Amino acid sequence: MEEFKKYIKEWQELTIKMNEAIQNQNFELSDKLLKESTDIYNKYKTYSNYPESNKKMTFGELNYMLESELPRLFKKDKQALKECTLLIKNDNNLRSAFRFMDALRKYNCEGGPHAYISECLALAAPDINRSTFRKSTNKLAETLAKHGIGGYVINEEAVKYFKDCEKMLMEEKRLANLSDYTNTMNSIASYIEQHKTPITESKANIITLSEELEKKIANLTEEEQSLVQSILDFKKPAVESRHEQVFNRFKNECLDTVSKLMKEADEEEKESLAIFKEQLENKTFCEETIVQDIAKLLEIRDVLMEN
Repeated sequence: MEEFKKYIKEWQELTIKMNEAIQNQNFELSDKLLKESTDIYNKYKTYSNYPESNKKMTFGELNYMLESELPRLFKKDKQALKECTLLIKNDNNLRSAFRFMDALRKYNCEGGPHAYISECLALAAPDINRSTFRKSTNKLAETLAKHGIGGYVINEEAVKYFKDCEKMLMEEKRLANLSDYTNTMNSIASYIEQHKTPITESKANIITLSEELEKKIANLTEEEQSLVQSILDFKKPAVESRHEQVFNRFKNECLDTVSKLMKEADEEEKESLAIFKEQLENKTFCEETIVQDIAKLLEIRDVLMEN
C-alpha cells in the first residue's frame, strides 16, 4: 500500500548497505543489517494485512484497538491520534456508535441493565444511517491501518459483545425478529452486568487519570492548565465550596450556550432548547457525585458547541 512504501524504501537502503558490508567481509555489520532488514520486511508484511483484516471487524473492535493505542499515539504520533479522533467526531455514524458503546461501558445502575440498554439505544440509534454505517466503519478501519494499528487478538467474549452491539444498532425491532432481538439484548445485558465497574473502582481510576494528567500539565496552554487543575483538585482535600464553584462555572457555561442558541433558533427549536435549559437550571450541586456531574456538564457543553 502507498502509506507503507517507506518500509520498502528503508528495506532497500538496508539491503544496499548489507551488500557493501558483505563485499568488505564485515560480517558483524552485515548480520546486524540482515536482522534490521528482516524486521522491516516483517513489519511491512504485517501492516499490509491490516486494511483487509480491519475491514472484517466491528466498530467496537476497531474502537478497542484505537483506545489500546492511545498512550503510544499520544507520545509518538499525535497527528494519527488527531486524524482518528476527528474522523469519529465528524462522522455521525461513528460518533453515535462511540457514544452508545461508551454509555454501555459506564453502566452502573441499581436497576437491571435492559432498560438502560434500551435508553442508550433510543438516544444513539436515530442518528445512525444504517445504509452508510458499514462505509463509515470501513473508513475508520482504513485510517487505523494507515497508521499501523491492527492485528489485535481480542478475546471471544468481547468480540461477541461488540458484534451484538453493532447488530442491535443495525437492526430495527420487529415482530419478525423479536426472538433474535431479545436474545441479543439479553447477551449485551449479561455482558455489561458482569463487567460493571464498582463505584469505588471508578473513583480509583479517576485518581489514576488525574495523576497522569498532572505529569502532562506542563505541555498544556494556560487555559487548559486551569481546566485540568480544577479537575485535579477533586482528588485533594479541597473545601466543598471550591467544588461548588467549579460545578457552577460549567453549569453556567452550558446555560449561556443554550441562551445564545435560542436567540438564533426557530420556534420549534426554541421549545426544545427551553426544556433543555430548564433541566440544566434544575441541576444542583452534590459533593458525592461531583466528578460524574462535571464530566456530564463538559459533555453537554461540547455537544451544544458542536451545534
